[in-house]
Amino acid sequence: MGPAKLQDPHLDVEENITMIQEHLIWRESDINKIKVSIVLSRHFPGQETETKSNGKMAVVTSEKGVVTADHETCSEIGADVLRRLGGTAVDAAVAVAFSLASSVATAYDMRETAPLAASQDMFENREAERIVGPLSIAVPGEIAGLYKAWETHGRVPWKLLVEPSIKLARDGFQVGSHLDFALSKNEAMIKNDNGLKSVFTKEGELLKKGDICYNTKLADTLESLAEKGMKAFYEEDVAEKLVNDVREAGGIITMDDLESYEV
Repeated sequence: MGPAKLQDPHLDVEENITMIQEHLIWRESDINKIKVSIVLSRHFPGQETETKSNGKMAVVTSEKGVVTADHETCSEIGADVLRRLGGTAVDAAVAVAFSLASSVATAYDMRETAPLAASQDMFENREAERIVGPLSIAVPGEIAGLYKAWETHGRVPWKLLVEPSIKLARDGFQVGSHLDFALSKNEAMIKNDNGLKSVFTKEGELLKKGDICYNTKLADTLESLAEKGMKAFYEEDVAEKLVNDVREAGGIITMDDLESYEV
């Protein structure tokens, strides 16, 4: 088989509009030529994509594998898993997904689910709360999906895949143009939420492009995930903290919801 060629899906897309993009991680030597496609939402350092205005598509050629993400740091994390650690495509996908806080992997159904206490008429006369607010919080499935994919196809120890994102969260990353735009667009919501405000503001003002963003609480959560795997998120300390926080805010997620989640 010849070299892998991957067209860059980010080019020719206005950066202020592009909030969700597709990322492909491929390694030629994987069993059955595994191809993993991930749809990634922009919440962590994976915001920065250089776009070109000349209308041309860039083609990247590689003999052994290709990793592409919204930010070169996140691409390098995935490439390092393949190159230095000898990981599979799924290993790289998990590492990149953590660094980007992605939402869904096409190989596994890890969609969020409605809490057991949800009902068909719970949003009657309160349509806005379907999208924003504690009642809109569903049972998260991404961690379970990534862990299941890694258990089935991974080669690199789970902890090593999570550690790069722990470092990014604790040591900080530079705010780029996309995150700067997203913050300014959601300024009111951020400043009215203590959790968001603690991460995305400094001395009461929104972080701007070029500022360093720290997320130490996320780093603590990722450290627990790195040590204990998905059990931390669905059965143990992280699960308990998540349920307490959501219910304190007015949500309806319970430990039963988390423990019964299936990919």
